[in-house]
Amino acid sequence: MSHLLLTVRDAGVRRGRRDILNHVTVNLLGGEFVAVLGPSGSGKSTLIKALIGLVRLSTGHVLVNGKAQSAHAWQGRLGYVPQDDIVHTGLIVTQALRYAADLRLPKGEHQAVRDTVLRQLGLWDHRHQRISTLSGGQRKRVSLAMELLSDPELLMLDEPTSGLDPALEASMMRLLASLAAKGMLVVATTHAMASLAAASRILVVHGGHIVYDGPPATLCSYFGVPTAEAVFGQLKSHSPVEWFNRFNRVGGRRGIVGS
Repeated sequence: MSHLLLTVRDAGVRRGRRDILNHVTVNLLGGEFVAVLGPSGSGKSTLIKALIGLVRLSTGHVLVNGKAQSAHAWQGRLGYVPQDDIVHTGLIVTQALRYAADLRLPKGEHQAVRDTVLRQLGLWDHRHQRISTLSGGQRKRVSLAMELLSDPELLMLDEPTSGLDPALEASMMRLLASLAAKGMLVVATTHAMASLAAASRILVVHGGHIVYDGPPATLCSYFGVPTAEAVFGQLKSHSPVEWFNRFNRVGGRRGIVGS
């Protein structure tokens, strides 16, 4: 059964005189795959970093299972895959996972967990390959595998489909949906517009504001466009504040649009 994992209330991030995030209020549940969309510079990456404490809030708060966010609150429960791969490309896949397992798992569990994750992510046949010889999509999966070793409750990913061809992009989105189906909260920034149906929920961020929070099925009708790809162009028709005010008028901060 889905449970409330993250509670965000009126969160803001300010750098100098510029507001990067504005009045973000949202509840995120275990078992959801949340795709975060928005133009470049809209605040998507800042949002997911703020959710897990990598960016300090200027206003508001984030609660984890009803308690104040802290490093201790996330201990052993968080997986984070940044946009740029952080795996050592000179290592063999199994070596990279072994070193990660040494840091995250009790001794005696390493082999079984590593083998399970390799099979889950379709990396079994590549386990003895040097990471530098893998394709971009396979390297993304190695980064993801390292985070899944500890079976996190929350998985955050920044542009996991970046640089992938359409087939690999769709495959990655289906994989993330399958992880959410097992009870994990998966939150990913993405430009994978053709594969949004894999997500259970969409957040659109514009000018630091959440201006849409709802299912993929109602995204186009909400913005009055024929395709998801046209949403970004439509956002330019009004200011972020105007879109945010419209979102509030339809009850966006009190519930999911279109639900």
